Amino acid sequence: MTIHRLRVTQGQEPPQPDEPVPGKAHDHPQRGNRPAKGVNLRAAPPASSHRRQSSSSATRAVEVEVSASNLNTNDVFVLKSQSGLFKTYQTSKSLQNVVKPPRLFGCSNKTGRLIVEEVPGDFTQSDLATDDVMLLDTWDQLFLWVGNDANAEEKNGAPKIAKEYVDSDPSGRRGLPITTVKQGAEPPTFTGWFQAWDPKMWETDPFDRIRARF
Repeated sequence: MTIHRLRVTQGQEPPQPDEPVPGKAHDHPQRGNRPAKGVNLRAAPPASSHRRQSSSSATRAVEVEVSASNLNTNDVFVLKSQSGLFKTYQTSKSLQNVVKPPRLFGCSNKTGRLIVEEVPGDFTQSDLATDDVMLLDTWDQLFLWVGNDANAEEKNGAPKIAKEYVDSDPSGRRGLPITTVKQGAEPPTFTGWFQAWDPKMWETDPFDRIRARF
């Protein structure tokens, strides 16, 4: 079996990426990595992975559905098909020039008063609480994500908190744009900050998703 490797830049994908590319370097599987007898590698379906570097500088790869809608300019994506290995590279200028890593906060009044708590570590889509309003700080832009089950006090109070948050920042970010995003209508400029974003995630019961992991 011969693997064709082709570097593909986002926005310049070939019309038929799974066609073999003549003249490209070929990687031959090493001895010991051969498939078991009777296994047809060419029958394997294509697979795609989303790769991102965490805040601790470790690279994490997550398998995602093979769909153009899952691509974004923030990260690296690898597509493995029957005829080759394709890789898209980060082209987002804003992310390449990131001064500080993005931060995610939750705005909730479950305790009786509206409070803001930061999500620790490297956040994921699962950290977006559908009964809260979330604040995503990407340094040069601020997003307010409104969950479908957020109550009126959270919806009315979160924008004020967001404005106070940037206006009081000692780094001088007063007047930073604040964009409101509703659950289920997230633009790529928002979803690109989450690894392996799944647009169908909230179509299933959360307990069913937890059970599916085991």
